[in-house]
Amino acid sequence: MQQPLILSLDTSFVLNVSLLKGDKVLKHLFLDDGKKALENLPSVFKALEVNLSELDALAVSLGIGYSTSLRIGITFMKTLAYVLKKPIVGYENLSLIGKFVKSPEVRAPILKVSQNYYHRVFNNQVQSPILEGLPNCFSISIKGNASADLELDYFPFSIYGGLYALEELSKGGEFSPMSLEPIYMRPAL
Repeated sequence: MQQPLILSLDTSFVLNVSLLKGDKVLKHLFLDDGKKALENLPSVFKALEVNLSELDALAVSLGIGYSTSLRIGITFMKTLAYVLKKPIVGYENLSLIGKFVKSPEVRAPILKVSQNYYHRVFNNQVQSPILEGLPNCFSISIKGNASADLELDYFPFSIYGGLYALEELSKGGEFSPMSLEPIYMRPAL
């Protein structure tokens, strides 16, 4: 069986995009230059040097993150999936950290959006809904985003999102661009 060529985009905090052939990363670009996601998308895709018609599937971060940049990334990838008639898989950032970072059985990935903290609690492979505030268990975050028991120097959401998409695609099913929506987090009042 041929390994699918997957393009994965994350615009939740900074722009990062990956091109995977099966579970092998062919290219990964990370851009944190202060520009808006929409300004950077053309140059990032040019730098990937990929023929879009060769793609087998797409993956995109649904959040959590900054709502404007998420909407831009999701809309861009949904449009690409629709025009190319390719399947698209959405992924959620807290779930990726909980799934792919080796840590104790009970753990909670944390991400800060604006002044608010959000987390999920994982107990083995069971995950809680997204919760507001800081957790009361072993915590994982990205340096500079939130203080935690384990602070990662970097977490390439687009790479792990591509790997997640590979898993989901292997299960079969419908992956319509029309079913993807950003995950909006609003602090409790």
